[in-house]
Amino acid sequence: MEWSIHSNGEHLEIREPEDNDKVWIKLEDGIGIHFYPDGTPVMSIKTSQITAYKSIIPSSDNSIDLGISSYGWRNAHISGTLYVGKQPVIKYGTGNTPNVFYLYDKVFADFMLPPFSYSLPQSVKCYGAFTDYLIYADRKFTVTSDPAPTSGSLSNMFDGLYHTFADWNNVSTYPNGQVVIEIDLGFALWWNNAFAIAFSHGYHARYVKIEAYCDRDGDGVYTWDVLYETSNNNSDFVVVPRFWWDRVRKWRITLADPEKEDKIRIDSIHAWSPNSAVFKHASPFLRKGGEDYMYGDFLPYKNATINIGSNTLKWANIYGVNIYGDIIYEGNTALSDKYAPKSHTHTRDEITDFWNTPFWDNIPDKPSEYPPEAHTHTRSEITDFWDTPFWDNIPDKPSEYPPEAHTHDASDIVSGTLSLDRIPLIPYTKLDTVNSPSDGQVLSYSATDDKLKWVDIGDGGVGRVLIGADETEVTTTKTSYTTMKQLKLYKDSDFNWSKLIVIVRIKNSYSTKTTYIAVYIDGTNYGSTSHTGDTYTVKKIEIDISGLSNGVHNVEIKMKVSGGKGYLEFTEVWAEP
Repeated sequence: MEWSIHSNGEHLEIREPEDNDKVWIKLEDGIGIHFYPDGTPVMSIKTSQITAYKSIIPSSDNSIDLGISSYGWRNAHISGTLYVGKQPVIKYGTGNTPNVFYLYDKVFADFMLPPFSYSLPQSVKCYGAFTDYLIYADRKFTVTSDPAPTSGSLSNMFDGLYHTFADWNNVSTYPNGQVVIEIDLGFALWWNNAFAIAFSHGYHARYVKIEAYCDRDGDGVYTWDVLYETSNNNSDFVVVPRFWWDRVRKWRITLADPEKEDKIRIDSIHAWSPNSAVFKHASPFLRKGGEDYMYGDFLPYKNATINIGSNTLKWANIYGVNIYGDIIYEGNTALSDKYAPKSHTHTRDEITDFWNTPFWDNIPDKPSEYPPEAHTHTRSEITDFWDTPFWDNIPDKPSEYPPEAHTHDASDIVSGTLSLDRIPLIPYTKLDTVNSPSDGQVLSYSATDDKLKWVDIGDGGVGRVLIGADETEVTTTKTSYTTMKQLKLYKDSDFNWSKLIVIVRIKNSYSTKTTYIAVYIDGTNYGSTSHTGDTYTVKKIEIDISGLSNGVHNVEIKMKVSGGKGYLEFTEVWAEP
């Protein structure tokens, strides 16, 4: 093959002489390069764009990329069908529906929450087994957060943009240190679904709980079910695998324990189904032919602006439980003008001649007499209430009238016995005694005088005196004397005690073992006793303390055992002159 190069004004052409000088390549000055391998344009390379006039096909199947991992195409514009392999994925509508995308049933694409927002095309059609469903994808949902984001907005989590966020700062200061987000779909989402949260730049929460408000068994009762919960999340992307629970109305997300800077930042929240059949159950739909069922509300785009049918295209029949509207037509005639009104009620004001005469005569079934209804009167309304006879007419009078609770002065009491707590303290000057007291003396009865007499302590006036008592039960298993109870003993010229009497009640846990009790004064053993057996026995120890010096002395009750466990319960310490 031979080639020739020709100049055509400002253009340069490469031709094939053997084929009637057919132009293969044309170079236009300042414009670009054009390729004509079959005599017609195939591709043009210009300064601003590359135009293909034929299909661009890779040289071998599944081995040639369009773009690379670091450089992708900004936009891919199609007017026909998009294929993955040999499988059609999306077909762009033509004719009367230029803005409608057709999704083929075999597409296992992830449709996320953002597709339920206003940013999608008005409608989506599913092709395949679910032929020709028209599905409105503009369902609105409600999102709340407690507390609200400190920066950004909740809508940023659903706009599909990776560079917009919702931030919560100082999370540890929130109630329970938590952020709670709730998504209310406003309808029940069916089929098997999955859920995901995308945090941003490491600002994820270590504690994540995701719940679904769902009706698992179809009984109409919705409850919160925990789908996922962890306290050890270390990822910016949390995915809950798909779950097979039907009728999901709400999702709730609880976040706490931020990874860094006490901040949580959410880039996006997603929910999707693994196949396109979810749209059949997730959104209202229409079908062109045959019959099918609606699984949610069929709502107009705006209130009071959208018609069902038109003047030229009408529905054959409309079946419903309740039909609401200002005017309902049959043909061009309002039903309110064509048919009698349904059962209804009126108020009296709406009946223009309600009170016109005759009125009383028209009332049916009037009684001949009008006895009063049950009622009451006050005394003032009874004109002869206090007239005589009065007392004799009172029924059920008591025969006696016991007095109400009251008190008396002491002078009113002339007999009986007063309780001790009512007897006042009597000064010693009021006592009928033989003599007057001196400092340190006490009262004693004098048989000679048959009266009370003031006497010195130890002079026959004071006998045995209790100086200490204790009923607390104490135990020990020790075989050497151990202090169990102790008290103080005071001795001087006014209290010149000569004898100490100690009463104890002791036993052992074994009938063959012995319990020993000793009385120590200032660390010296002054006397002891013992008992062998497992039943309580009272023992007495008398101690001569005449040789003790005046002052305060420490008295200790000590116990030991030959074996088993010793018990000390009742203890009394007496002193006498």
